[in-house]
Amino acid sequence: MIDDLINGISAKLYELFGDGYDIEIDELPQGFAPPGFWITTLKQSQAAGLDNRYRRKYHFDVLYYPRVDAESQTREISAVAEALLLGLEYITAGGNLVRGTDISYEVQGNVLHFVIIFDLLVEKLRDKVDLMGDLVQTKQLNF
Repeated sequence: MIDDLINGISAKLYELFGDGYDIEIDELPQGFAPPGFWITTLKQSQAAGLDNRYRRKYHFDVLYYPRVDAESQTREISAVAEALLLGLEYITAGGNLVRGTDISYEVQGNVLHFVIIFDLLVEKLRDKVDLMGDLVQTKQLNF
């Protein structure tokens, strides 16, 4: 599921910003040249629900590195943050539309940290078990 979410975030970033921006997932490569995004996983949690259902929360940090030669990196970062606030609210992951919650961002050292949580219900697959075999019932009525 986490790969589906990362792919969904990446696809949405590409849709919002086009191919003029690098989108990295695993690590920032040697020689990474801004502008670009780096998608990292912050935390995952799981809570048991009813029967074989679970609630999972996936916390992501989408980092944005602005152009180095930009006149105003602050304005560039603000424009990207505004686009991400509404743009990443809904993504497609695993063929399903998923909504992000608890969306926030902050700027640290001229790098935008855009934090978003995807809260999903998942179902644990079970082995298929025959619930009932054949039942033969006989009854004799005496009058």
